[in-house]
Amino acid sequence: MTSSDEAMFIQKLNKEFGMNVVISLNKFTAILIFLLAVVYIFLTEEIGAGHSAGGMADAKFIPRLIAGALLICSICIFFEKDKKKINFGIGKSILKVFIVFAFLLAYTFLLPILKWEICTLLFLISLMCYLADVVRIKLILIISVLVTAILYTIFIKMMYIPFPTMF
Repeated sequence: MTSSDEAMFIQKLNKEFGMNVVISLNKFTAILIFLLAVVYIFLTEEIGAGHSAGGMADAKFIPRLIAGALLICSICIFFEKDKKKINFGIGKSILKVFIVFAFLLAYTFLLPILKWEICTLLFLISLMCYLADVVRIKLILIISVLVTAILYTIFIKMMYIPFPTMF
């Protein structure tokens, strides 16, 4: 399909269905993040009430804080000016977004099998190798090990918060 054929196809869709098929990648991503944040807020209802270390913050506080930050960021991204447009049906960028979601699903399902430390390390390495334009494996390994070690130290050793094992 040539570019003129693609343009005619998009114009035909626009005329017949009254919708704009070309969408900004930022707007598409913002919508996905917004929906994720809304689902995340509903999932925080599953967290047991009364599990607090005292004060006003309970077990739901941090997850809801993260969800609120996601909502604010998604709204900011949605209304940001963007000059790049992609074709929703043809663009490789959309495929990349779905592949990243596939990485997240694989991480979720491998988490109970491999445990948090190994699964996170493999997830970071594989995701950075996939997303990097130039793969510098030494740098990717160093960053992945450092991020995993820092998160482990902060949550397990300093805050005594265990990582989820999922299901």
